[in-house]
Amino acid sequence: MKLTYFQLEQHLAQTLASVYIVSGEEFQLRQETLSAIRKAAKRCQVTERVRLAPASTADWQDLHGHLYTHSLLAESRLIELDCRTHLPTKFAGDLLQEYGKAIPPGQVLLIELDKLDAKIEKSEWYKQLEKKAVVITLWPLTPDKLHQWIVTRARKYKLNLHAEAVQLLAQFAFGNVAAALQTLEKLYLMQLEGEITATRLNEIITDESRFTVFHLTDALLSGDTKQALYILEMLKKEGTEPLMIVWSMTREIRVMHELFQKEKEGQAFEKLCQQYRIFMQRKISVRQFLTRMSATTCTDLLLAITEIDKTIKGLKQGNIWQALQLFCLRFAM
Repeated sequence: MKLTYFQLEQHLAQTLASVYIVSGEEFQLRQETLSAIRKAAKRCQVTERVRLAPASTADWQDLHGHLYTHSLLAESRLIELDCRTHLPTKFAGDLLQEYGKAIPPGQVLLIELDKLDAKIEKSEWYKQLEKKAVVITLWPLTPDKLHQWIVTRARKYKLNLHAEAVQLLAQFAFGNVAAALQTLEKLYLMQLEGEITATRLNEIITDESRFTVFHLTDALLSGDTKQALYILEMLKKEGTEPLMIVWSMTREIRVMHELFQKEKEGQAFEKLCQQYRIFMQRKISVRQFLTRMSATTCTDLLLAITEIDKTIKGLKQGNIWQALQLFCLRFAM
């Protein structure tokens, strides 16, 4: 059975499967998923937990003992198998395949993978375990899903966020769920009374960090070259990863390209703002960008930012921060 991150809570409230296979690169969602399964196992009186991260033949041979040796400490056991770095060997694959045919009662196997690709899905051990497993693949949250996550998590913290505040946080933390969580935790600790507006939230976000990549993209959209370069320099001094800056600008350009296309098709700007969750404070800067740029410009900017990405990843030589400065000049012209 395949479940999404948002379906897992209801599933665990009703039952506990004998096998869980969790994969995906979103760290925060992965941690929350693993934690939820562990808590559910504990509620179901699974009192012993064993975590394995096999890296050698000997490690994989030890797995046999953990899977089939009766525990002296507890009647039930959660066995966590971390396969993010090393996938099962031929021996381990055969072992897991046989295990999937007759899983001991009271035992839960939790397998953690980096990515669930076609090669793994075609393996015999995976196909056998999948018959009895709950498979959870954690994809990066779309804007709508991140919006849903923020609303749900804010409710758990008993925070009263205005709709525009939710949109602001979703845009600020898009692609970085951990950043959204940290902000919500800060709001909780501040014990704010009443409704938290977008203006108040923006003040809190700004207080936490003099500038963020969110402020940089806003300056670029509005064409404020001087401000954009200043923010870029501050981000550099604050130790912001260039990859995060590139990612943020890439996402923003892609959204602008889509807006160009949809406006060309006759869709109204206000409706598009609702669709893409562009809150009131950002409408002006977005409108300014759409007025002075074009879809072709967006395509050129995407090609240029791709070259900077290659430099960051070591695929080509160059000064990353100088390249970002030149790109900002081009973006905000």
